[in-house]
Amino acid sequence: MSSAVSKVEQVKLRFGQAESYVDRWRYNIRIRAETVKDFVGSEKFHRILDVGCGDGSISLPLLTKENQLTLLDLSSGMLSSARAKIPAALSENVRLINQDIVRAELEPYGYDLILCLGVLAHVDSPAAVVGRLAGLLSPGGTILLEATDCQHFWSYMLKAYDRILDQVKPTDYTLNAHSVRDVLGMFAQHGLRPVSSFRYSYSPPGMQRLFSQDSIYALIRLIYGRYPRMRNAWLGNECIFHLKVT
Repeated sequence: MSSAVSKVEQVKLRFGQAESYVDRWRYNIRIRAETVKDFVGSEKFHRILDVGCGDGSISLPLLTKENQLTLLDLSSGMLSSARAKIPAALSENVRLINQDIVRAELEPYGYDLILCLGVLAHVDSPAAVVGRLAGLLSPGGTILLEATDCQHFWSYMLKAYDRILDQVKPTDYTLNAHSVRDVLGMFAQHGLRPVSSFRYSYSPPGMQRLFSQDSIYALIRLIYGRYPRMRNAWLGNECIFHLKVT
């Protein structure tokens, strides 16, 4: 892939095949969806924005007759999959946007819950995305964020594995690498700080060829538990944060 291709175009190509991506990472999507539900609890949100929504599996369970949900994704295939999951009775409560979050026409300070899970690794400017999210959040609102800690020992091991794999099957696609400190620092500049968090890790490379998605999910839950009854957080390089203005 040419280096002249923008990050936006790379993401469109990488996530264009919605079904294959979702099938490969179904256990992880399930963990994220459950963690979002655990963070939200009984709190009611009226306007929800899901940035990088994928097939909608994470945010659509939050949809009710009393709220509005905006699904935004660069992949038209992902949005098509999400559209198929929307209950007919609630279709008027959902808006789908096939655009980049930085350029999309969205209402300033118009959302009391914003989901941004696994997005910052795939954007041209994480700082610009963080600034845009802060500008879209209503006073007193909540951001649920997922980020990979590049300074975690498990991240270093996966990076070494990727270097070896790249010798066999080269790829020009690179993920943005940020430490948790750097990511939280960007949000702190806008007054947003974590009030709770959950840490876990993906399955080791190759495990998905040997075990079912349900088996991998069960193993990760065995190791890390579930919010708020977490365990072994120090082992996790995938971090989901509940951010609010504090």
